[in-house]
Formats: sequence, C-alpha cells, structure tokens
Amino acid sequence: MNNNWSRYKVKKGDTLESIAKEIGISHQALRRHHNTYCKKKYLIEYNHLKGIEEILLPSIEELEKLLEFEKKTEPLSNLPLYYLPKNFYKKQYDVEETIQEITSDTFTIHSSIDIEIIDNKNGYIVSFRKKDHELSEDKITLLSLACIKTIYPIEFTIRPQGQIIDINNHSAIIARFKKSKSALLDYYTGEINQEYINKFERNLIDKKTLLKSYCSTLLYQILFPNMSWFSQEDKKDYFYFHPNSYNVECNFSTQYDFENSDYIKTTIKSNYIEGNSFQEILRRKVIEYPNETRQTQEETPSDWIAEIELTYYTSKQNKELIKAQGQVILSNNEVVYMKHTLNLG
Repeated sequence: MNNNWSRYKVKKGDTLESIAKEIGISHQALRRHHNTYCKKKYLIEYNHLKGIEEILLPSIEELEKLLEFEKKTEPLSNLPLYYLPKNFYKKQYDVEETIQEITSDTFTIHSSIDIEIIDNKNGYIVSFRKKDHELSEDKITLLSLACIKTIYPIEFTIRPQGQIIDINNHSAIIARFKKSKSALLDYYTGEINQEYINKFERNLIDKKTLLKSYCSTLLYQILFPNMSWFSQEDKKDYFYFHPNSYNVECNFSTQYDFENSDYIKTTIKSNYIEGNSFQEILRRKVIEYPNETRQTQEETPSDWIAEIELTYYTSKQNKELIKAQGQVILSNNEVVYMKHTLNLG
C-alpha cells in the first residue's frame, strides 16, 4: 500500500461530495480512487458513506494527475454514458415521422408518446402510450389504430445499458384486447376486418413477434438506444433497417458538440455496405440465390448502401433527453429506395 496516501476520518454530516469538494476533485474520482486501493469490506457503494470510517485520499502527485484527467474529460461527464439514467426521459414527446419509398407516395405521421419510469431489479420498466394525431381515411389503417389503442399502456423492460429486452405486462395486454375485441368486431364489420382483428390477436399472443415489432421500428430504436452509442470509441451493434425484418451488424462512430450552454449534441453515424442484400431486408427474409441462377440484373449486396444518422440533444444539467432526430437511408447505385426520418421533441 502507498504510504503517501492520507486517511480522512469520516465525521458526522460528511458526504462523499463534501469531502471531494474539499480536496478539489469530483466525488466520482474520489470514490474510484478509494475503491481501487481499499480492502473489499470498505468499498463505497453508490455515494453514501454508511459503514465507512475513513477514506483513502490520493497523494499530491496522484491528485495533480486526477485534476488534469478531469479537466480533459469534464465535458464527457455530462453525457449519459453506458448506463441509462433514471431521469433520461421527459414525461411526453411529440413525434414526426416521414417515410419515403420508391414504390409509394411519401407520407408523414404526427403522434405523441407518454412515458413513465418504474424501477426494476433488471433495469427499468417503462410504461408507454402512443397517440396518433391524424386520422387516416383508409379503413384498414383506422382499424389498425383502433386495435393498437386497446393495448396501451405497454410496459417495456429496459436493461441498464439501454434497449428493450422484454414486455413486462404481456398478459395484461392480451386481456385488454380480448375485452375490447367484441366491440371492434361489432364496429368493423365484414370478412376482411374480422380476419385482420383475428390476425392482430394472434400476433399479440405471440410475445416474440410482438416484441420484435417494437424493437425493429426506428422510433423505438432511437428512443431506447444502446447507451454505449454515446461513448467516444468506435463500436459495433445490431440495427433494424426495416420493421419486422432482421437486424444487421453495423459499425457506429460518435461525435460531440459542446458549444451550447444548455445541452450536448451527440451525433451517431453508421454506413452499412456489405453482407446481406437490402432487397432481402425489404422483403423481410433472407433469400438464397444459387450462383448459377442469379440473374445479372439482380442486385448484389455490394450495390446497396445503408446510412444511419442519429442525433441526441441531452441536458448538461441532468442528462435528460431533450430531443432527438434520426434518419435511415437505403440506396442502390445512388438511387434512394427508402428514406425514413424521425424528429422527437
């Protein structure tokens, strides 16, 4: 053990923050230093000092190094790095989505979402409601919205590092839909509507299918990101480019803008240019092409490029997500096949 370390005797009323402030470093740095060199039974958990009688303080040389390191990394301390902060979400966001596909007209959807965070031993439970503001004239779309409305609120289980891993109240969702099903059948009459309602119920009962339908959409991938995306180093992660399709592994890079006094702008980018054909992704399945039957006019994997750009604005004060933007573009030989943009705020 280093004899240059001094030991601070903890007094009544002391906090980790007050002791760290006295020597001029952050409480995170002091806790990290103490826990690195103390005996296991004296580890400081969280930020309280219950059961701690003394704290190991850094030597003068170590203190100078810590101060220099903190000066360089101070801007990053305001980022929601690696772990999802409990206060990351506002209670409500407005959402605007624009979807442009080569085979159909461009359309825009406006909606709002309500969020409530509940603590859980495996992470967080997020109680979630979504409301679409425009009512389509298309009967199937209206029926779809009516079916979805019956199942809210949905409770997603979010792991500590971010991203949806489960639906917490799956049984309650099924029960709510069954209770509303007869009313839906009475209002939306006809064989086609009846088949749609029955299919919706089957997909609802299949938890794996239901979970994937949410995890694979752009809104939920942006709203519930892998928190490692906020880190400085380059990383790999899986991303869905199309709802209910399959995800592919992408390389992500992250850049920061600290200029604004109120928020940090974090931009996360990825280009996917190898592997599966995106025509297969759009078809929602992998298609096996025997080499001898592949036609020359068919696309090859290298012709397809996917671009992802996600931008997060998080509060410098409390790391809250103020707003976010996302864009996914699929193109082939410079022809844009799909462009999906989303604004959350």
